[in-house]
Amino acid sequence: GTQRTVRRFGSQTVRRMALLGDIFTAEEGQTLGLVDAVVEKGRSLEAARVMAERIAKRGPAATQATKMLINAAEGEEAERALETLAGSVAAASDDLRLGLAAFRARKPPEF
Repeated sequence: GTQRTVRRFGSQTVRRMALLGDIFTAEEGQTLGLVDAVVEKGRSLEAARVMAERIAKRGPAATQATKMLINAAEGEEAERALETLAGSVAAASDDLRLGLAAFRARKPPEF
């Protein structure tokens, strides 16, 4: 909600959006952290696919744990619990073993 939005983007940016109805260009949105990437018109689906493919090449357990940790970063207690959970999930999966073996072999991992 509002509190999380203010923590993430700052009160000044949220005021501009909520109280003034300011509309930002893609470049301004990227500078403010509202937009991850700016791509040419008509290329957004292609850019999203490239990003999805990059994520898909990462270890699934580590990716899931990382997403959980990022989502929980706003609450310290939840974060601590998820740090423990994430460590357990990552250590129990083959992702760690496969990732380390690929790193040692200087090759991209195949999960």
